[in-house]
Amino acid sequence: MLLSLMLQLATCTVVFGYIGHLLAQKWHHPFLTLVGILAGLGVGMSGFAFLANHLLRR
Repeated sequence: MLLSLMLQLATCTVVFGYIGHLLAQKWHHPFLTLVGILAGLGVGMSGFAFLANHLLRR
């Protein structure tokens, strides 16, 4: 189960980082890649906390 939680965090980080990279290339603002990665970490950690809380309550 821990593997699935870590996989969710990694997937969110990569997907949001890639979206940020695409936007950075389109709008010529390189910091958008970093913003995408940080947003992915935020979303991934949020999901990680929710699922961990759900698993611990069982």
